Formats: sequence, C-alpha cells, structure tokens
Amino acid sequence: MSAFWFNRMAEHWTVPQRLDLVEHVRRGRVQLVQMGTYGPMFYGLADDAEVERGWAGMPRIGIEENLALAGDLIPRVQEAGAKVVGQLSLGWIYGDHETGKGLFGNWARIWTEDLLGPPPCDEVAVALQRTVGGKLRCWPIEGRPYRTYSGCMCNPHWLALLKPMVKKAIELGMDGFNAHHNFEQFCQCAHCRHYLMEHLTREFSDDELQRGLDPAGPPATAEYSAPLAVRAAAPRDLRQRIERLLAQLVYRRRKEFYTDAVQAIASCPAGVDELGVDLLSIAAHKFYGPKGVGALYVRPGTRVIPQVQGGDQENRRRAGTENVALAVGLAEGLALARRDRGRNRAHALLLRQRLQEGLARIEGVVFNGDPDRRLANNTNICISGVSAEKILLELDRAGFSASSGSACTVASAEPSHVLLALGRPPELARGSLRITTGPENTVADIGRFLDALADIIRKVRGGALSAHAP
Repeated sequence: MSAFWFNRMAEHWTVPQRLDLVEHVRRGRVQLVQMGTYGPMFYGLADDAEVERGWAGMPRIGIEENLALAGDLIPRVQEAGAKVVGQLSLGWIYGDHETGKGLFGNWARIWTEDLLGPPPCDEVAVALQRTVGGKLRCWPIEGRPYRTYSGCMCNPHWLALLKPMVKKAIELGMDGFNAHHNFEQFCQCAHCRHYLMEHLTREFSDDELQRGLDPAGPPATAEYSAPLAVRAAAPRDLRQRIERLLAQLVYRRRKEFYTDAVQAIASCPAGVDELGVDLLSIAAHKFYGPKGVGALYVRPGTRVIPQVQGGDQENRRRAGTENVALAVGLAEGLALARRDRGRNRAHALLLRQRLQEGLARIEGVVFNGDPDRRLANNTNICISGVSAEKILLELDRAGFSASSGSACTVASAEPSHVLLALGRPPELARGSLRITTGPENTVADIGRFLDALADIIRKVRGGALSAHAP
C-alpha cells in the first residue's frame, strides 16, 4: 500500500459481526479500516472453540471460515471507499508446547497446498526464542490463553513463517498491515549470536574481542536477551564500547537503520555502504553552507512516509517548491568540506589537544565520551559545582560561543539524557559544556578561551584556578 493521508479511520481488533461495516464506511466516509488478525496468533488459535474470539483476532471458529469471511468483506469495504489493513504480530504467539496447544498442535494442519504452502521448518519450536541452556522462552500472561512465546527476529525460520501469512492476507485483498509486537530482544540461540558476532567483528579487532568477550558465554542466571557475555575484567573503555554496540544492534535489527550524520559529515567519511545505513541526513550549516537546508539519503527500496503533504516534489517525499539556491549552496559547501577534510581534521586535533590539556587543569572538570573515537573538533565536559547556564552567559559576554548540549536540546532545562545514561549524576550533568572549534580558530584562541573560562569558574565558585600552562 502506498503512503496516503487520512483522518477518518475505523479500528476493529476482529472482523465486526454486529455492524454493517460497508454501510458504515460509505456513510461516514471512512478512509481506512483495520479489521482482523492475519498472523501467527490467528493460525494458532482460530480452530480452538474454547478460546475467546478476541484472542484469535477473528470472530468465527476455523481458519478457512474466517479467511472466507475476510475475503468476502475486504473488496466490499474497498468499493465503499476505504483501504483495509489487518493486524500482524511480528513476535508473539499463544500456545503450549507441553500440551500441544496452538501452533504446537496444528502445525501440519496449516502448511497445506490450500492454506500456506510447504512448511518453513519441521515444527514451530525451531523458530522461537531460547533461554540459556536452549529451553523455549515462554511466560504466562494473566487472562490470556495458554502461554506466550516469541519468535526470534534473527531466526530465518521465523521470518519464513511470517511471509506466507502475509502473502495469504494480500491474496485476500488486504492493502496493508498494522504490525505489532516488534519490541523483542535478542535471545540465546545460535542465530542471534551469529548476527551479533558478524557486526562485532566489523567494529573490533580479534584482540579486542578476545579481551572483551567471555568465551564461556553468559551464566545460567543471565537474562535471555544477553546471548554474549562481556568480561567484567575487560578494560573499562573497551567494555563500554562493546556494550554500547550490543545495545544499538537490537534497534538496528528491529527497523531500517537511520543515521544522523549532521555533525560527522564534514569531519569524517560517511559512506552509506560503509556505514550500512538505509537513511542518512545532513545539514549545510555544519560545513559552512547556507542555513535552512539539508539533505536526506534514501537507499533504493526504502519507503519513507512524507511528513509534509501536498505536491509531488522530491518524488512525493516532501511537498513544496525546492529552494534551488540553498540546494546548490549545500552541494558546494559539502564539496569544499570534502576537499579540505584532511587538513581541517589535523588542525582540529591540534586545537582539541591544547584545549583538553588546559581543561584537565581545572578542578572538577570531567570529560564525557570516548577520548579518541569522537569528532576531531568536539569536546564535551561536565564542570562540578557550577551551572552551565551561568557559564554560558559569562562566556558570551567574553566573546565566546559554546553550548550546554546539542541544538536539539539546548532549550531544555533538564540534564542530558545521554549523560545520565553514561552514569553522570543529574547535578553534574547540569554543568555540561560542549565546545567545538572550526578551521579559522587558532591556538591563541584556545589560550584566550581557557583564560576566560578559568576566570568565569573562579567567579562562580569563588576559587582561584589555573587553566593552562604559562
């Protein structure tokens, strides 16, 4: 289903039986109707007469009976003027592997020529998440039928299970799906470990992985979502880098990967293939181009829902007349930034070294982030016992521009959620300062800045501080 704008929708968990849905759509000018469930929950529960119909997501008893009902109603709803979407669980099923309930009992029944075709695997258990020791991960939910299980998002059998169900719904005439339960973690199966190691080996050397990962794997008491164990005795920086990537990978697996390269584009290579991203955004003012213009890379085949409706400009991704002058300015600025990237980076590293040497002499300064794996022109610190707002006001009076965070959060009085996630106490995070340099800054500028900052901190805290060596 192509993206479209709507503001009148009828939402039904199951296909409604006590409502003339076609007449409702016609008289209410409904544009979108959600009705019924067409994924693993439906195929596992539809035949069980003892299960409340709401859990099966369809009103009748029997798989074929419900598919016939939907196949008759969908085209009539569409003819009345609405698109039709169904629900599809990307993760959960209800059943009981010990008593043969749900897909554990009717597996052979659904994989026939008339229904879903050949089976993707011998049994549904092969496609489900595992805990430490290889046991099926399942849990009871009060009021829901049987036990709850989750398919493994790295397991090719689970993906192969979903595809025929999607295909069957499309054959019925379905325009699209409301996909849910897409919030699962990795599990303890070999598929998840392979996926994680594939990405870890791209980011870390063999020596780093040997020092950072425990070859014995997770202990028996580990959470199901931690298939790899990071050595507690590993160097702190290495341990944090591995844990950070492991946390990022679960989100990358759930959705198409997007990278905000606004800060990085002028300072380091940002090839979309090398980064493995489907979407990447940049802004011209970060490399001395005109303000008010940016660009979004969209990998072919990646769907983007327009945020601005109207005209067909930019392949219908963003309505409105393009500002050609700003676009040309962005392209020229980016070309110059790429041409001078090596020289500018070397200059920025020199300035950053002088800056950090001076900041290290100020009592109560804490550096944030990795000391080396960072943008060359960027330094982020916290200063204990002071308010960032007071520091920024005084720096501005002294002729220096700095920030207490990214431009996205500069208006917020709350401490940075990123700094809090790094373990900084709220009172320290409120004293954060972001300092960036540019090609026109000099070593002398750094010296004057450090003198000014030391004087300001002395006034705010009432103590004498030396910022840089004479």
